[in-house]
Amino acid sequence: MPKLTGRASILGFLTQILPAVRGIQLKQHIVEGDYVATVFDMETVSGVDHVFDRIHIVDGQIKAIHAFYYPEQPPEGQS
Repeated sequence: MPKLTGRASILGFLTQILPAVRGIQLKQHIVEGDYVATVFDMETVSGVDHVFDRIHIVDGQIKAIHAFYYPEQPPEGQS
């Protein structure tokens, strides 16, 4: 998925996707400097999406999100 940059872009994407989300199961959350990385399973009306998000935060504001989706769980030891 392309990198989302700027408030309007991020809010537009979240407004589109959130109605389909039924639940989220957080797997891992890492914070380093201005970046946050989160691995989670997102249950949607179409099934479960496995997601990795890299989020850039500046002055307490989300500046960019780069999301990666994969349809199946990665092989053992590669999550």
